Amino acid sequence: MGKSLKGKELGRGLYQRSDGLYVARIYTKGSPKPIYLYDSNLAKLKKKRDHEKARYIMGLNAEA
Repeated sequence: MGKSLKGKELGRGLYQRSDGLYVARIYTKGSPKPIYLYDSNLAKLKKKRDHEKARYIMGLNAEA
């Protein structure tokens, strides 16, 4: 579980860098590297993460 700069729990695969940018890390089966998503707004980052997970599940991700 990642934390924000103020110590708040953000959730699994989410954390905040020291410059204030939020980062989401997504692991996919069969891929040796995780997918990193960045945004300054936590709510927008969570939507991006959910969209990327849905793309992977539907098979639209070319990397997977």
